[in-house]
Amino acid sequence: MNSSSLSSCASSTEFERLSSWHLVICQTSYLIAILITFISTYSAIEMVWCKSIFQKSTKFLILLNLFYANLHQVSYGIEACQLLHKHYFMLDSPCRVLQYDLNCAPYFQFLIAEVSGMFLCQTGLVIERACATFYKNFEKTTSTTVTVLISLLVVVISSCTGRLLLWDDPLTGYSFSCVSFPKPSINRAYGFYIVCSLVTFFNLVTTILIMRYNKKLEYATRFKVGARFRKREAIESTETVCFLALSQFVLMFFYCGA
Repeated sequence: MNSSSLSSCASSTEFERLSSWHLVICQTSYLIAILITFISTYSAIEMVWCKSIFQKSTKFLILLNLFYANLHQVSYGIEACQLLHKHYFMLDSPCRVLQYDLNCAPYFQFLIAEVSGMFLCQTGLVIERACATFYKNFEKTTSTTVTVLISLLVVVISSCTGRLLLWDDPLTGYSFSCVSFPKPSINRAYGFYIVCSLVTFFNLVTTILIMRYNKKLEYATRFKVGARFRKREAIESTETVCFLALSQFVLMFFYCGA
């Protein structure tokens, strides 16, 4: 057996990981979380689009964030199902359970684009809420322009992130699954997760500050109906963005440990 075929076989450590019940519990938990995400997304869409007083620009960015989140869950769910299939039906074939990095690259890049899209959307929401708070003439035309620019930046930057992370990786190795960083690029994984964590923390802190600022100004405009309505809209939308930022901040630690 040549070295190439040997490298495509699972090592004893990888085989133990695949055959462990820890893997089954983790992947099953992911699938349950995915189901919860789908159910929660339906409720969130109904609440945000139909029952809220949010500006359309805020609604669109929240929906874009939910789109990336659900797309990521679908992609991750496919890999979770494949890992469970390997656990139950492929333990007798250790040379068939690993996946070639070159074949995984498009899927991995797509997955990273989804993750980046979620965090960039969150940052975009913070920027949009900051504009709505501090820019007095943030009306329909201005908000639409800001939203379009933010959305374009999110799509472009997120679509390039995966390619940048793998730009000089030879992609000649084998990985446990396509959601894993190739071994030559593993150091970039740490950098990527650190950046995502810092961005999430920044979003959370900034959103809290914006929310406190709006609440403070609400009392100053309590006798002005129009101004108070706008501040109430800003407060409620910022609270929603804050909740999303907090959720991402917590989930980021689980993602880093996955």
